[in-house]
Amino acid sequence: MHDQRILHDAPKAGASPYSNTQFLVLPTSKIVEQMKLKLLLALAASLVLSHWCHAQKPSWENTEVPDILYKKYVADSLFEEGSFRAAYSRYKGLYRKKLMTFSEYFSYATSADNIGKPLSSWSELKYMADNGYFLEPEGYPEKQYHKYLKRFFSNRMEWPGFTVHQTLQERDQFLRTPPLIGIVASQANSGVAGSMLAVIDNANWACVMKYVEVYGWPDYDIGIDDLFTVWQHAVREGLCTKSDFNTLMPSVLRSAYMGKVNISMYCYLYDLFLINVKHEPQRFGTVYLEDNITLSPSLPVEEMNKERRQIGFYETVQRSLDERKKYVER
Repeated sequence: MHDQRILHDAPKAGASPYSNTQFLVLPTSKIVEQMKLKLLLALAASLVLSHWCHAQKPSWENTEVPDILYKKYVADSLFEEGSFRAAYSRYKGLYRKKLMTFSEYFSYATSADNIGKPLSSWSELKYMADNGYFLEPEGYPEKQYHKYLKRFFSNRMEWPGFTVHQTLQERDQFLRTPPLIGIVASQANSGVAGSMLAVIDNANWACVMKYVEVYGWPDYDIGIDDLFTVWQHAVREGLCTKSDFNTLMPSVLRSAYMGKVNISMYCYLYDLFLINVKHEPQRFGTVYLEDNITLSPSLPVEEMNKERRQIGFYETVQRSLDERKKYVER
């Protein structure tokens, strides 16, 4: 007998087929320690593998999140809670610095109305001109409207490809607006209409990539919105390749960090790509099933909240869901 192991002689010949074999027996405590170690290593390997794709953050996300995203989050939260005076004060600062998306401008104007300080008509006209929105003259003072037109067309001259992205958006929506071709919505994705839609979407997506190659990524609201309209359909239908995704997403994140687009749109496009192209669970929790309140396959909620915070999307998954339910139930 030895200190750390017991060496037993094998049974005599004839007593066992293993007559020339010796058996090494380890103490029970040693076996338990080895089993624990193996289990811990297996668990660690499993965790690493399960989060491998999400742990590999894209290189363009290796940048500091600007303070502006938290300021927007605070303003939006106050607005949703009905604290219009506090929200108005914060939106006003964003407006002065030209760090406001269309939806944020709408919230700003609504907050102003609710506290008895409606925005001037020129404020609206100036914002629309600077973001590419064309308005009809009805309801505006004549001199202000002519000033708006001058500003609008001056901006258009500086925005290369303005009519191109508008054409892409209109072409994308044509077959998705059933009254235009006299069919009901349920038939829009089937039969002849569905075939036409597939052809248009393929052509549109190729044009989007060519647009960005020629003109670059737009930095004004309607230009970004037009490309997003086409993009989300392309991703859902698997037209957006990994190369396309890697080309465009840095520009989207840059637009969000410059205040030109809501960070939630970056997260939404990212999740759409994971689900529809890579067939992986979503990372930020922005894509829902047809009932609009059930999340598509996703990471655990706490992990998605962490991913959101790291990118500058401060609204939790649960709060997003609660707000969505309010609209669905109306």
